[in-house]
Amino acid sequence: MVRARLIPSFALAVVLCGCTLIDQRTFERTPQAPSADAAAQAALPERPLLTIQFEGDDTDWHPALQEAVEAAEGRKPGVQFEVATTVPMGAPPAEQDRRLRQGATDAAAVANGLAALGVAPERVHISVQGDHGIP
Repeated sequence: MVRARLIPSFALAVVLCGCTLIDQRTFERTPQAPSADAAAQAALPERPLLTIQFEGDDTDWHPALQEAVEAAEGRKPGVQFEVATTVPMGAPPAEQDRRLRQGATDAAAVANGLAALGVAPERVHISVQGDHGIP
């Protein structure tokens, strides 16, 4: 009787040992590397041209803004500028509101600085971005 129970168990173990886990290696053992053209056209996330932090820093940011504008226009005449302020998404709602109001004031100051450098207002776009980092 014990033998009768062991035979099906043994047969099942033999069958399962021959199975292979099906995953991406089953169908494409050596993945294709991207071509040189595809690698050259890889899309990287945009990095800010200039970051200005207004809180706790009384440094004059106007020379850095002028340098950034000259560099951007030297590479691409008629370039569009985005002035973005960040709001910490992990902060309490009252802190988010305060940062949003302060950010609007700071963004307006930067936009006015761009206008003073001769950048047309239609080339300046103001936005708000949520920051999911540490508040």
